[in-house]
Amino acid sequence: MTEKMSIWGVGPVLAAITFPYGLVAVLLGFLWPEWFTLPEIPQVYGTAAGVVLLAVCLLLYVPTVRAIARAHGSDRLVTTGVYGACRHPLYSLWILLLLPAVACLLRSWLFLTASLVMYLAVRFLVRREEQYLEERFGGEYADYKRRVNAVFPTFWR
Repeated sequence: MTEKMSIWGVGPVLAAITFPYGLVAVLLGFLWPEWFTLPEIPQVYGTAAGVVLLAVCLLLYVPTVRAIARAHGSDRLVTTGVYGACRHPLYSLWILLLLPAVACLLRSWLFLTASLVMYLAVRFLVRREEQYLEERFGGEYADYKRRVNAVFPTFWR
């Protein structure tokens, strides 16, 4: 049987890609705000949007981490709760809420592209996690994969 994957999955590699990109985006935004800041969005609206996105992210973060810990600790495939909405809920929170929240707070279109960078990295790197899950759970995971999207929540199925 395949050796159990770390609870972190490909997360550390995603962080190694996304964090430096985001740091450069923030630095460039501070050095040349006239190029990378969205001046047409008043600071108060950017801050409000960022706070709302951050609050929603934090409300979802704790149950998501708990679900991930339970899923990793069990010897069964978890397909309910946050896993009923998407196969990679923590990556989803980062891509859809956390990084856009920071972009809104900074009013930076350049930092908003960090979500795109992370999404592309997830689509490429998550194959390793999914291959592990297919080996471990076989057809049960293949069926789950057909029913539930990887990153964008599946609410309508």
